[in-house]
Amino acid sequence: MRNGYSVKDIVRLNLIPPGLQDHPDIYLSYLAPRDHLIARVVDHMTGIWEEDASGEEPMGLDNLTSVEYGRLLDVYLGLSASDVENALQRKIAGGDLELAFQFAIAAEKRYDANQAIIQLKEEAADRIRSAAQFLDPFKFVVYTEMIGKEHKPVPGLPLSQHTEKTP
Repeated sequence: MRNGYSVKDIVRLNLIPPGLQDHPDIYLSYLAPRDHLIARVVDHMTGIWEEDASGEEPMGLDNLTSVEYGRLLDVYLGLSASDVENALQRKIAGGDLELAFQFAIAAEKRYDANQAIIQLKEEAADRIRSAAQFLDPFKFVVYTEMIGKEHKPVPGLPLSQHTEKTP
C-alpha cells in the first residue's frame, strides 16, 4: 500500500506468506479471510475514503449507480443490446468475470430484462461463485444472493445422525 498499490491491486498479487506451502492443513484457513483482512488493514492505513495511497480513486465519494453506467452504455456509447451481449461474451471468455458481472448489471437496468444479458450475468456470477466457493464464503453468498439463487444444503445425512447420542 505504501508503494501505491490499491486494495484490489494487493489482492490480485495473490500474496502467500513464505513457508505456508509447508502447512497444507492451515492453507485454506489462511485464504478464506485473506482478501477481507487486506482490505481492513488498508482501510486502517489510508482511511475509508481512499482506494490507494495516491488518492486518485476515492471510494464512497460519488453517487454513480448501475443505472448511470447503463446510460453510459446506451446513451453515450451507443451500444445496442446485441453489442452488450457480444462484449459480455468476450469478457467471460477472457476471464474478466467481475467486470462482466458489473457490466451485465448495468446493462440489465438499461436494456429492459434482456434474457441474453440476464443469462450472461448469471454465467459470470456462477463462475465467480465456483472459484470462490471454498476460499471466500462471503463472496460466494453475496453473488448467490445477487443472482437470486437458493442456498441449498449439501446432501447427506441429517445433522442428528452425525452427532453421538449420550445416554
